[in-house]
Amino acid sequence: MAFVPATTGRAAPAIAELTLGMSGQGRPITALKIGDGARKFALVGDTHGGPEANTFQLVSQLADYFRAHPDEVPAGVRLYIIPTLNPDGLALGTRFNASGVDLNRNMNTGTDGCAENDWRNFVQGAYGIESSTGGPYAESEPESRLIRDFLLDAAGVIFFHSNGGDVFPAFCEHAPSIALAQAYAAATGYRYDRYWQNYLITGGMHDWAGGLGIAAITPELASGDLPEFEQNRAGVQRILQQADALH
Repeated sequence: MAFVPATTGRAAPAIAELTLGMSGQGRPITALKIGDGARKFALVGDTHGGPEANTFQLVSQLADYFRAHPDEVPAGVRLYIIPTLNPDGLALGTRFNASGVDLNRNMNTGTDGCAENDWRNFVQGAYGIESSTGGPYAESEPESRLIRDFLLDAAGVIFFHSNGGDVFPAFCEHAPSIALAQAYAAATGYRYDRYWQNYLITGGMHDWAGGLGIAAITPELASGDLPEFEQNRAGVQRILQQADALH
């Protein structure tokens, strides 16, 4: 289905370039903001630094696209596009932040009702590797605290990762997250999975968000190096079309 802008005949949404805060090594974490609507929605790239640099490329391209097409953001939405949450890992070529912590294992996931995905220091990671990279305690890292504080008032968030070729919602039974993931999968052609099939994610950002009632999904790009822009643009457009369903 071709994308049709949600509204016509209105002033172009306001656009702003923001610095949300700094990484552990002092690199800026930035966002593009489009619109002033009541529903806050965020796109977050590159939580896993250098090994998932294609998600940085993707979200940067999405920022460029929506900067050029702000009318595609509905009047009721404030869209924030964050190309990298882990600029230190991107610069250093590592999955972790500068302190050696996996940011997607560092969140307090104790509020979602599913004990098995609660934060822990010893975690499972890519390629089945287990390591003590969950951090010394939940939300120990400046990048984790930044995204926590920034998203507390959000209606929905997409955390982009690679490379699994699927999209999955928050682990516990959170209906808005499940609906968001199913819609995204239908628009992109990625496989819908009820949860990440390869191993258990503990302290994950999507589960932290879902536990607070924020609709949260994780698309896993199919490639480890390509941004897959067209697919994901279609997915974001589909979500924006049905933004009224976000609370």
